[in-house]
Amino acid sequence: MIYIAGIFDNNGGQLIKDKVKVLGDNTKVKIMAPDGFTGYPDFVKMPEADGAYLTFAGLSTDLLLANAPDGAGAKFVSDYKAEYGTDPVGSYPLYGVSAVQVIMAAIAASDGTREGVRNAVFSGSGITIPADASVLGKSITIDPATGDVDAIDITVEIVKGGAETTLQAWVLK
Repeated sequence: MIYIAGIFDNNGGQLIKDKVKVLGDNTKVKIMAPDGFTGYPDFVKMPEADGAYLTFAGLSTDLLLANAPDGAGAKFVSDYKAEYGTDPVGSYPLYGVSAVQVIMAAIAASDGTREGVRNAVFSGSGITIPADASVLGKSITIDPATGDVDAIDITVEIVKGGAETTLQAWVLK
């Protein structure tokens, strides 16, 4: 297996094409790439990408929605699709919204100053977004000592037929 680090925008497509040309397709020599290759329609449509493995921190949108089909994430995706005519693309749209939820909670818990927002996250009990309000469909707590989140997941996808498909997900915590 060959692991390509980096992002698709930094000549990733040509790297994949060169690998297939020299070493064979992804049935002969497997290839794995990080989140910098997920969510790129130009990448997944390449014939040379078929069979490539992709990894990213978090759960894919389909898994997040399956975990909480009536939750805040499902509402966000439904509203997004109604507005833009398509589902959000990529691995991180719901995680971006989750980050905004944390920021908004920190602002609400603060005195309105920059220091107050920081202190809301990094002192006391930190910030928690309850599962029923979380766009991820599960509780998110920010550890005030480290800034780490308690929602730790990893997804492995495979490119097949011009689409990213979830192969395996690990809920680590």
